[in-house]
Amino acid sequence: MMIELNEFQIQYIEKKLAEIKFRRQDIAEELLDHLCCAVEEEITDGQTFLQAVNNTFNTFHKDEM
Repeated sequence: MMIELNEFQIQYIEKKLAEIKFRRQDIAEELLDHLCCAVEEEITDGQTFLQAVNNTFNTFHKDEM
C-alpha cells in the first residue's frame, strides 16, 4: 500500500527544492508533486523518509531540474 507524505514531509521536500534554486517556477508545483510521488514510492519500498528524499534528489540531478 502506497503511503502519503504528511505536511511536514512535503514542506521538507519543498525546502530542499528551494535550496537548489530551481528556476522554472511555472512548473514548480508539478515538479514538487513528482518528487513527492517518487519519495512515497521509495518509502513504500522500505526506505526511511530521509533515505527516500536523498535517493530521489540523487536520481533527479540538480541540472535536470
